[in-house]
Amino acid sequence: MATRLRFLHVAGAAALLTACAPGLAVPADADVTRGRPAHPDLTLDELNQGRSKYVAKCAGCHHLYSPAALEPESWRGMVAEMRDRSNLTDAEEQAILTYLTVMSTRPQG
Repeated sequence: MATRLRFLHVAGAAALLTACAPGLAVPADADVTRGRPAHPDLTLDELNQGRSKYVAKCAGCHHLYSPAALEPESWRGMVAEMRDRSNLTDAEEQAILTYLTVMSTRPQG
């Protein structure tokens, strides 16, 4: 019974995480081009991985903010502040930060 209940909790949490993601900006080739001056080897796959890690690591504690909600420098401070709370690895922190900083410069409209 405890195993079944644990499974239901995990399944429910996963459903909530994926429900948060649809409104989140999805990277496109234009985002890669715009991000390359700061990240010369940037790929679309890297941006998508950063988005996935942002959803997986951050939505468990709070709602996900649109990358456009903050300027790149503000995202750097925010992610650094949250790193220890969410037990991010260096790679996860960098992936999330790259996604958020590149996507925060996407033209609105």
